[in-house]
Amino acid sequence: MKYKFIIEGSQGDLYNVIFNIHEKTLDSSCSCIAGKNGNFCKHRYQILNGNISNFKSDNYEELEKFYNQLYFVENGLEEYFLYKNNKRKKGLIKREKDRLEYLIAPEGFNIKGLGKVNLKKLIENGAIKTSLDIFKLKEYKDAVLNSKKICESTFERILLAIEESKNIEYANFIYSLGIPYIGEYLSNILSKENKDIREYFNYNFNDFINIDGVGEECAMALYDYFNNEDNRLYIEKLIEVGINIIYEKKKRKNQTLNGKKVAFTGKLKTLERREVKKITEELGGESTDAINENLHILVVGEKAGSKLQKAQKISTIEILTEEEFINKYY
Repeated sequence: MKYKFIIEGSQGDLYNVIFNIHEKTLDSSCSCIAGKNGNFCKHRYQILNGNISNFKSDNYEELEKFYNQLYFVENGLEEYFLYKNNKRKKGLIKREKDRLEYLIAPEGFNIKGLGKVNLKKLIENGAIKTSLDIFKLKEYKDAVLNSKKICESTFERILLAIEESKNIEYANFIYSLGIPYIGEYLSNILSKENKDIREYFNYNFNDFINIDGVGEECAMALYDYFNNEDNRLYIEKLIEVGINIIYEKKKRKNQTLNGKKVAFTGKLKTLERREVKKITEELGGESTDAINENLHILVVGEKAGSKLQKAQKISTIEILTEEEFINKYY
């Protein structure tokens, strides 16, 4: 039985996809470049996989017959499964690459010394294949040093930084997961919702969208992430390798910024931006980027931009230099 369908390509071109089913054996072809070169293509994969979003034929009855007959096919699907496995492998490689980048980021585990250059060397060496391997790096010490891509002193500093990073604040841990749309700001909001990240395994879409600051796209991304068994297992494995998530943020006794919203602009001399935001919260304040009537303090560094000009028009905002802010509140 011969079936002919039309599929729209990514550039809007239309391709003829032909399937022949004879005595439980499937043959197929496509008019795209890959198909003409004798390669299995994504257009055939889409139809065989049940994805008809780009289906441009009007013969849906033929398509239904094709799927019914496909059920009995025993031969000719080898290329489909090979393509599917390769697609899955590429997806897994990209996933691990994304996980690694978020994991080592300053907003994540902040593993000092393990930047992109050293990470690349360790991947090339085979010491790191997945993000979890970072926390098992000590086991590969001999292999790494024998490769001579990283000297011993650098490797020891990386190992020390990895150990120190295992004690991680809840917000940083959430950021390190690399959930779509969830940056530093929302990670901080999510960290205040509960005292165990595994509680999010039981959240539904409505639970997420009811969190202040979380919109529909973010809520769906969060639901999709925590509802995925592979992601849940990844979190459990991180905990198993010794990651200690700090759920209670350290607070200083002297809450000099209690309830105050603080924003920063320009280049700070004494403090790093991320560190000063952390200390602000320890002092009972809230770090924000918004300049409006709700802001209490704007800390101004070198080359302050439009934030300063905007704040100067709001009389209730206290405008301080970095030095004045430190002397008054720290």
